[in-house]
Amino acid sequence: MPPRRRWRRFEMSTAQLYHVVVYRLADGLNPEKCAQMEALFARCRDEIPEILDIEFGHNVSVSRFARGWEYGAVMTMAGPAERDRFLTHPTHLQLSAAAADGFYREVVVFDLPIAGTDAGETA
Repeated sequence: MPPRRRWRRFEMSTAQLYHVVVYRLADGLNPEKCAQMEALFARCRDEIPEILDIEFGHNVSVSRFARGWEYGAVMTMAGPAERDRFLTHPTHLQLSAAAADGFYREVVVFDLPIAGTDAGETA
């Protein structure tokens, strides 16, 4: 039997984190808007140094818990300070404005500290 995973509490001072964004896409979304958004996500990877890694695309889950969350992005950030700088970067602001202009009908953002990346981590 595998060992039980323990819940961990993180101090957010220096932990790397995943910045997760999931979307319920707008009704009648056209392919041009999807292409625009994918190009903007790619630009974020190329132009925003605070992003260590990024993956984005359509949800491929077969789980009943997917509940209409059709598209998402996961970005790795070096820490909260880098995430905060990312949030005000002009390329991110352009992505956010384009997304708000007809890409989604609902969006959720979730920042998750990455285990083992912070000296302040406690069990």
